[in-house]
Amino acid sequence: MKRSAKLSDDRTTLTITIGDLTTVYEVIDIMPDTSLASHAFRLVKDANTVHDVSLTEHGAECTCGSFTFRNPERKYCKHLRASIAVGLLPKE
Repeated sequence: MKRSAKLSDDRTTLTITIGDLTTVYEVIDIMPDTSLASHAFRLVKDANTVHDVSLTEHGAECTCGSFTFRNPERKYCKHLRASIAVGLLPKE
């Protein structure tokens, strides 16, 4: 998986490329409930595809279906792996 983040015109984007498919998300900082998370941001692909990413006392979490439903061992989804790889989240 190739991952990159870039800053352009006061807008941060996270680009994830897997094989021939490239997906670009706008990264928007959000204010987390500090009793639940120390850092959070929203990944917006389009009006119908939004994922919230947060850093909690249990580690990084994402609201995508892969992390929430298909991830019984709570391993990282592609959004978390890419966010860690480009420095949006710290390595654990």
